[in-house]
Amino acid sequence: MSATETVTQAVGALTRTATEVLPETIFDLQRQIEARIRRIPTRLNAYGYDPWGFHPDTARRAMLVTTLLYRYWFRVETRGIANIPPGR
Repeated sequence: MSATETVTQAVGALTRTATEVLPETIFDLQRQIEARIRRIPTRLNAYGYDPWGFHPDTARRAMLVTTLLYRYWFRVETRGIANIPPGR
């Protein structure tokens, strides 16, 4: 087996493993983000920016990374919530 075939098989195995581990594929997540960005009412200039500097493509890229961090890296566990007085 050549080095190229070995690398190809390793990449394929890694892709399958990542797909099994992550509940959503990256492509599904990208589609969700794109759908949400399309719903934002914006008036873009000739360069693709709105009057406040929002650029949909830049936001799309940033949101993918931050969404992955939010969903799969940061975890919150609550302990002792019963010890907090009512109304707090």
